[in-house]
Amino acid sequence: MTKKRRKKVGLFTFSWIDNPGSVLQAYALKTVLEEKGLSVSVLNYQNTLWADFRLIRGIDTFPRKIWTWRKKKIYKWRKLERKHKEKMGLYENFQKEYLKIDSPAVKPDDLSRRAAKLDALIVGSDQIWNYDLPLVDSCYFAGFPKAPAKRYSYAASFGKVDFDEERVSEASELLKQFSRISVREKSGQALAERLSGKNVSVHLDPTLLLTADVWEKLETEPPLRNYVFVYLREKSDVISEYAQKIASERGLQVVSIIRGKMTSPEEKEALGPQEWLGYIHHADIVLTNSFHGICFSLIFEKEFKVFALEKSEWRKRSNTRLESIIELLDLQNAVQPESDDGSGQTALPEIQYEKVNSILEKERKLAFEYIQEIAEDIYGK
Repeated sequence: MTKKRRKKVGLFTFSWIDNPGSVLQAYALKTVLEEKGLSVSVLNYQNTLWADFRLIRGIDTFPRKIWTWRKKKIYKWRKLERKHKEKMGLYENFQKEYLKIDSPAVKPDDLSRRAAKLDALIVGSDQIWNYDLPLVDSCYFAGFPKAPAKRYSYAASFGKVDFDEERVSEASELLKQFSRISVREKSGQALAERLSGKNVSVHLDPTLLLTADVWEKLETEPPLRNYVFVYLREKSDVISEYAQKIASERGLQVVSIIRGKMTSPEEKEALGPQEWLGYIHHADIVLTNSFHGICFSLIFEKEFKVFALEKSEWRKRSNTRLESIIELLDLQNAVQPESDDGSGQTALPEIQYEKVNSILEKERKLAFEYIQEIAEDIYGK
């Protein structure tokens, strides 16, 4: 009897950037899809605009005109460049070993050649449909030549509640060609249904599909214990001061990471996704304004607090993904506005993990059923 060929699917997401949540959600979804009998190729697409933007490392960290830099500024940039290279080495090792991604495709035609032998395309998760990000273009809506006819999304995110009007027509036409659509936030459900004219499901971020014991096997343990782990998308004096207060009260030290860069205790350690996992797993307390900071706090059942972003209207809109998971799990008491210093209070919310885990189990079941339906559709069952 001839062995049945495993169907080949392309997983299209932000698998290649130096962000722990992005690469770990890609790993999680790849793992689940393979458990459903699919052969998964993670597509490494970096559009030309984004590739040019990142051409000089650190230029996005110091956006002033280069001819205005002083000697001290250049020294700091070179130091960060070396740290960035160390960190990227850790990410590249992870991406090669666990995601099996190859060299980047930077044009739609390059992407088409790599997708030529695929039976289907699955896009998601992460903010792959957020046109505010320079790395997003129509390719993330399967808008490239010779894209597989069978197209699906899993927990894709718009990263906001509205949509660029000049992009509506293009996105609408592309989404109508998807066989099944799943988004990550409720706010994105109505938007995707309006654009596609289809029924749209809401599912968990892929990181929440894998349990703590799976993630523990992947982590690199940190060299210290007894600390408050501060993981921020944007710098916040309020959160930093809060962390120092609670650390002082409990006899802990503070480990702080802002946009992937360790800022304490000594700025010496390069952190890849596995190192980041270890730090959040072994923390006594987690303080965060990051979506994936919330996800892994939940996975490892941490004592944690979430700070909503408020620095700009763009940041406020990006709170939708934080609000969605918080609302799903009824954890509104874990959220504090970034502008609220707590009037000196450092009490942390009590998380009822029995209730949280019960909800997560139900949502995982729905997610696995949806992914099974995708697999069956690809195999023509």
